[in-house]
Amino acid sequence: FKLRREHEQRLTVMFADVVGYTRRTSELQSTDWRSANLMKLIQNFEGSTLPTIEALKGELIKKMGDGLLAVFKSPLNAAIAALLIQKRILEDNQYRTESEKFNVRIGLNTGPVFLKEGDVYGDTVNVASRMETSAEPGHIRLTQSTYEQIKDHIRCTRLGDLQVKGKPEPITVYS
Repeated sequence: FKLRREHEQRLTVMFADVVGYTRRTSELQSTDWRSANLMKLIQNFEGSTLPTIEALKGELIKKMGDGLLAVFKSPLNAAIAALLIQKRILEDNQYRTESEKFNVRIGLNTGPVFLKEGDVYGDTVNVASRMETSAEPGHIRLTQSTYEQIKDHIRCTRLGDLQVKGKPEPITVYS
């Protein structure tokens, strides 16, 4: 119980991922020019996400190539960060060449997480990941638990129930 009390917190988990990155990397030959383009894409992604996460008091847990995992104590801050990230990418894409444009999927889930050695674990993390992978490019998906915390401040649309890997019952999903 002591270990749980010291390492378990209720947080909102955010997963964000560049849509189509794996396809882009597999289509490109390994040339300096193309490698530079992929590095620029990652720099643009991080430039659109990391300052916003930090400004809204989120904590970056880890970067995963073309994706990231962050946590927030406030579900509202997490939702605002997700909205601002999507808005910034949409605006910045207007000024990028076709090869530089990208979209991001974001998933949010709120619940207990276990913190250990700078990483987070638990069902809340897994479900946030499922929300991200099920989102449409340029969209944000969130669970009922996050929705309940932000519904008085941000308008959300109920998308229905989604069966996700590892869960016996469907999860109610919002956009």
